[in-house]
Amino acid sequence: MNYARIAVFVFGISLVSSCGTMISEMSGIPVVNPFDEAQIAQHTTVSYDPHEDIVTVKGPIIYVQNNIFGPTYFLRARGSRGSSGSVNLTSCQLYVHATFDDWAFLDRAYSQGTSYDVTQIDSKVGSCSSYGGCSVSEDIGVNLPIAECKERGESSGFDVKVSGSGGTTN
Repeated sequence: MNYARIAVFVFGISLVSSCGTMISEMSGIPVVNPFDEAQIAQHTTVSYDPHEDIVTVKGPIIYVQNNIFGPTYFLRARGSRGSSGSVNLTSCQLYVHATFDDWAFLDRAYSQGTSYDVTQIDSKVGSCSSYGGCSVSEDIGVNLPIAECKERGESSGFDVKVSGSGGTTN
């Protein structure tokens, strides 16, 4: 299985803007074009835990619309080692991090009329201002069926809408 292709299916976004690129370069943050297989492969990590016999594949962090201050996502998959060095996937998840002015209570994900189970991972209150509320962030995992994960890894992308009772992000 080509690990870079697994990670390639993430959202479709345009090339990096010059401002975002300059800020990210100064900060040492890699901004990866999700359509560039070489960049995806370079920033994809594969780790193995021999105690649990688990292989973890983690794609690079992708910045939605190349905004390094906006929502981010990455693909992660887990499985066991196969006989010929392959990975037998047991789970696949699109990890989404989004920041809002108020709680979005993200709990749903949709793509092309299909709904996906969501796992709530984390939620935090960021900075607060006397001028108007607080910044809050929510992290969720969009759980993908293994067959679809593999299929999307071979295709050109995956567009998903994540929403909750208080907000939405694409």
